[in-house]
Amino acid sequence: MEEVPSVHVSTRQRLLELLGAAGFEVLDAADIGRYTRHSGRRGRTAFEDRRQELTAAYGVETVELTGRLVAQLAEADEHLGYVVITARVGGGAG
Repeated sequence: MEEVPSVHVSTRQRLLELLGAAGFEVLDAADIGRYTRHSGRRGRTAFEDRRQELTAAYGVETVELTGRLVAQLAEADEHLGYVVITARVGGGAG
């Protein structure tokens, strides 16, 4: 049985290879990281701005655990790339 590669975290080149192997013709691959990378920081700021409200609603333990997760996601977001790929099936004229 062939190994099925993870596409959850990948590289631009690997994603293009996977699409090609699946029979897609890639028409464009645009790096959109500069437009999306800030979302992690904004999410963390929004969470911190509402920390008291969230604590009142869900309790200290839940908010502490969630706060750590939000911070970790924001940190990871700084190191991820984002790409929008436009492709069509078959690669032929049509």
